[in-house]
Amino acid sequence: MNAVTLSDALKLDLTGWTVSEKLDGVWAIRCGERLISRQGKEIHAPAAFVAACPENVPGEIWAGRGRFEVVLSALRTRDFSRVSFWPHAENQNQSDRLEGYFSEVTAAGGEGVVLRSPSGDMLKIVPRQSAEAFVVESGFEGSVCNFNGAKFKMNCGQWPAVGAVVTFRFSGLTGKGTPKSPTFVCVRNYE
Repeated sequence: MNAVTLSDALKLDLTGWTVSEKLDGVWAIRCGERLISRQGKEIHAPAAFVAACPENVPGEIWAGRGRFEVVLSALRTRDFSRVSFWPHAENQNQSDRLEGYFSEVTAAGGEGVVLRSPSGDMLKIVPRQSAEAFVVESGFEGSVCNFNGAKFKMNCGQWPAVGAVVTFRFSGLTGKGTPKSPTFVCVRNYE
């Protein structure tokens, strides 16, 4: 699924496209007695959870807005008691009021929106923010940065020195206060 900015999406001809909230979960589809990820790998969920999912209908394993860590925990521990399956349903065409719908979803704590074309193509629109963080560790696996007291790992494409300030973009914060999908921009070289 390709990501676009809201301003780029507003320039497109969205006739016939549907718009829905982008759920902050893990994509899955039930195929028989198995739940399969977007990458084709089996998701090891309890049989009762899988049986409750509609067959051959894609959806999200979801725990609510801002609770992606709960979904990851469920996948790791195989305890699905705090998550549910939300099918991707055809939604009312709201492309004519995309900007307002996007604002409503993000203001309520949603991750963003997904646009679906009549042919099945999908585009996601998520808000991006910029911030700066201090590098506290640096190495081949990426840098560990401190942002407002929360530590997170980011691939900087280089090895900035410990103590350097880096600028990055992200899509909101996790429940633990760490940036979602941090993307390195540059090492700050001004004061």
